[in-house]
Formats: sequence, structure tokens, C-alpha cells
Amino acid sequence: MDKLPDDLLIDIISKLNIKNIFKIKIVNKRSLNISNYILNNNNIKISNDIDIDTINKIILRSNIYFFKLLERNININLCNINTIIINKDFYFFKKCFNYDIFKKILYNRFSLGENPIEICDKYGYNDKKAYILSYKYLNK
Repeated sequence: MDKLPDDLLIDIISKLNIKNIFKIKIVNKRSLNISNYILNNNNIKISNDIDIDTINKIILRSNIYFFKLLERNININLCNINTIIINKDFYFFKKCFNYDIFKKILYNRFSLGENPIEICDKYGYNDKKAYILSYKYLNK
């Protein structure tokens, strides 16, 4: 791997899905740099297929990479949004509203899963509940 040129490594690693790109980051410093380059460069196409658990792990571990995934319109669901409500601070939650994919899932009345408003009530996040409701009605 050390003898391959960077361009070839970028092509190879970018063919992997996000989960495997994160795994390659721990191989060595060069793979870390190349993986970060791929994740930070929106012009490089990567697989949009990520399972729920992997997204939840990214939410819990890395704010920066989660927002990079939102920029790439990665497929998230209500489970991921509920993880954000429960585990992240209000600033992080509010910043998610800058991404259309987040709002699309949050306000989709046909989404299956536990309703984010119910999650806010269950865990006592009244500030997040108020923001969800006010954002919906103020931005029609």
C-alpha cells in the first residue's frame, strides 16, 4: 500500500462504502490522510449506502463527519434523528436544520419509528421540542 501513488489509492478507497472508509483510517497515517481527503472532498463520489448503526456511531463520535455525510445527502432515518435528540446538545441539533435531508425526514408524517416529539417528551427535552414545532410553523 505504501508503494501505490496517492491518486490510485484515492480511487480505490473511494469505491468503498463509508463504513469501510472509516475502518481504513486506522491502518496508518497515510490511509488516515487519504480517507480524510475523500470524506472532505464533495467532488469524490462515495457509496450512499450506510446502515443505521454506523450512522449512529458517527453521530456519537464525530460531529464533523456527520455533517459531512449530511452534505452528501446520506440516507438517514428517524432512528438517527432520535439518537441526535437524546445524545447531542441543542447547538448540534439546531445546526442539523441547515440540511434539507434532516428536515425532510423529521417532518415526514409517513416515517416509521418513534416520533421525535414523543422522544423529546419522554426524555424531557422541551427546548428541542419547541424548536421542532416552531421551525415547522415559521418556515412554511
